[in-house]
Amino acid sequence: MHHKATAHHERGLDYAVSGDHDSAILRYEEALALEPDNACLYWDRGESYFAKGDYENAIRDYSEAIGLEPGNFEAHLYRGHAYRNLANYEQAILDYMEALALAPGSTDACISLGIVHSLNGDTAAAIEEYGKALALEPDNDYALFNRGASYLAMRDYGRALDDFNKTLALNPAFVEAYLLRSGVSIQEAAFDEAIQDLDKVLELAPGNATAYVFRGALRIEKGDYDAAIDDQDKAINIDPGYAEAYNDRGVAYWKKGDLARAVQEYTKSLELKSNRAAYTNRGVAWLHLSEWGKARSDLLTSRNMGMDIVAAFRDSYESVSDFEQMNNVALPVDLADLVSIEEPVPDYLEVPTVLEIFQKIRESAGPGAFDDLPTDGARNYKHYLYGWPKK
Repeated sequence: MHHKATAHHERGLDYAVSGDHDSAILRYEEALALEPDNACLYWDRGESYFAKGDYENAIRDYSEAIGLEPGNFEAHLYRGHAYRNLANYEQAILDYMEALALAPGSTDACISLGIVHSLNGDTAAAIEEYGKALALEPDNDYALFNRGASYLAMRDYGRALDDFNKTLALNPAFVEAYLLRSGVSIQEAAFDEAIQDLDKVLELAPGNATAYVFRGALRIEKGDYDAAIDDQDKAINIDPGYAEAYNDRGVAYWKKGDLARAVQEYTKSLELKSNRAAYTNRGVAWLHLSEWGKARSDLLTSRNMGMDIVAAFRDSYESVSDFEQMNNVALPVDLADLVSIEEPVPDYLEVPTVLEIFQKIRESAGPGAFDDLPTDGARNYKHYLYGWPKK
């Protein structure tokens, strides 16, 4: 090996370990100018590009490494990760399958393949891959967690709960497992158990906005509206762009009888994100305020987004007559029909409640929380960037 190339390479590794990937890349390029056929240099430069989120250049370098060393397991695995992060799931699957062919006992490759199957909409295939990982390593908490998440997405609450329980027995500090287990409890109306899990999340991760949003929503269900508002306040302080927090805070104010404030909250939620819950809630609030045109517009928009507005209306009122008697108002005929006559909901817009919950959690947890690797490299592979001896 060329001595100057070695010096540039080692300096690049030092920069990479310190987090200065731009400087690392420059050093690798100097080394590659001297040793253009060094697969390790392409691999390391690919790692730095990956750490920067430059997945296209990472793929280029991993491909160079594979061209020089076709049996390079890590290069296939990480090229798969890069393709996955670019939402090129088919190519990611091919790389993960090649990685498994090179290392059939790799739990990392099994879990990665499961994750990309899940992202690609094939939950059954994802569960199969997590099962293979668990056959290799029964106490792998990430495999258990991801399989539980897949069961939750399939509404198989019993199996999901079993996997989350096992995950937490192995790793009592696994924040996202508590979050998803609370989602199972919410689906089964076990609100006290869900609140206990959310309390644990906030003990472990006080800055988790989604835990506050969920706990606040549950407190609305339990009639503790002031505590619910406090939770949503905290969520908004953490994440001012959290649309669902404004919507749920609006519900709490509506329950307290402050319709004007509720409308403000629903409107803020919709400014941040078009969502059918806020359209429905604001539409019902407009009914209370006899703003018929605004109510009609919001409720129709919500229905067109897939909301069953009849069911939503019946969550609060037994019938149109019940609403009219309680509020001393007569609804226009078309609005009375809108909230009382069942209409087909567009199938392509319907999203199961559990999937909405799962997506909220996935978005809140941040990059890497649901994967076998953080965004800047491997979780399980013992890479030098994480303090392991350089190979």
